[in-house]
Amino acid sequence: MDSKTPPRLQSLNFSAIARSLLISGLAGGSAGVSVALFISAMDWAVHLHQAHPTLILALPILGAALGFIALYFGVRGKTEMSQISEKTRDPGDEEIKAPLPMSFAPWVFFSSVLTQIGGASAGREGGALQIAAATADQWTRIFRMSPSSRSLLLKAGVAGGFSAALGTPFAGSLFALEIHGGIHSTQCGLLRTWVNFGGVLISSWIAVSLRDLFHVPKIDFPSFSGHALEFTSILSSFFASVLIGITAALLVRLFFFARGNLGVLLLKSSTSPIIRGAIGGSVLSILYFMGPFDAYRGLGIDGLEASFREVPALGAPILKLLFTALALAAGFKGGEFIPLFFVGASAGSVIHGLGVTPFTGSSGMNVGDFAAIGCVSVFSGASRMPITCLVLGIELFGAEISPMLLISLMLVHWLSGKKSIYST
Repeated sequence: MDSKTPPRLQSLNFSAIARSLLISGLAGGSAGVSVALFISAMDWAVHLHQAHPTLILALPILGAALGFIALYFGVRGKTEMSQISEKTRDPGDEEIKAPLPMSFAPWVFFSSVLTQIGGASAGREGGALQIAAATADQWTRIFRMSPSSRSLLLKAGVAGGFSAALGTPFAGSLFALEIHGGIHSTQCGLLRTWVNFGGVLISSWIAVSLRDLFHVPKIDFPSFSGHALEFTSILSSFFASVLIGITAALLVRLFFFARGNLGVLLLKSSTSPIIRGAIGGSVLSILYFMGPFDAYRGLGIDGLEASFREVPALGAPILKLLFTALALAAGFKGGEFIPLFFVGASAGSVIHGLGVTPFTGSSGMNVGDFAAIGCVSVFSGASRMPITCLVLGIELFGAEISPMLLISLMLVHWLSGKKSIYST
């Protein structure tokens, strides 16, 4: 190549592109298959619990079992996402160079399934992307990879996992780049950043295609209805977006406050994750058994979908939030995505039911539209990823949601604090 060619173009040769395509294909294929199996297993676990609701009585035993798994298969002081994130950096020692343990994906898989069998309030998308990344990383045991190739492999695995779980390839690609240092890294240059984005996007498309091939059940999200372009409707939609954004920010702050303080209380009760899991499981079991809280068990997909059709009970967002915070603090696995979507959707739906926006009814926005803005806004505040969540909202609900969603996301980003569920 001509010596006058800019260094960034020199580094972007055909072999690098071919290598990135191969890596993306490997990551996307393994992510699609592993996530399809995982979601199918989670769906089975949810139906098993629904058929035998008294399984909530097993939560203390399951909590202790998950504590045992975390003690002997986890890494002390590190979350699953922090272990994945550190592997994407240029390795500086042999520990980081080593691939994720072969036991990583299985124990996340079975921990998440056990959580749903017991009915603890946790998600599945977090587990899906962790399993996808760990499965993709096993290719490093077969192929020798440079640090940059290894980093792309893990990012492509995360993108494939997120995309396969939700069916959103563009949002999944942005998510993988945003969670690992931002959309553009100054260390690799703009052109190489675009190659990385192309790689994770290919992985996402492959993973989504494989998920569809397995006919994995999907969440039933309705399309955004849009609104008439009249002054009163625009004004009403603006106020609705502002109100949902402020509410979402408050809910995000409450979630982190509840999860943090419940975690501190459990840690004071015992330093053993086994005992903490048993105590947390016992509290959940008693609450579920004694109170009218069946709607806040497990994933909560039924409650999430219902929020798009009808207004739930006034306390639904708070109750789902608190049950999820307690389950995660106790060590139950699966992630936060669906529970946070439940919290946001039910909050948006409640706001619609209260009719507190000006010119109520003139915006053309129905209860499902309020729920759509609410669920994406809460997840955005908790993840600190407004760009990814804007694209996520468009992929899930259609482009018509973007003006109202953008207003809400901006407010959430400013008001929800600096904490993130993906902090490492």
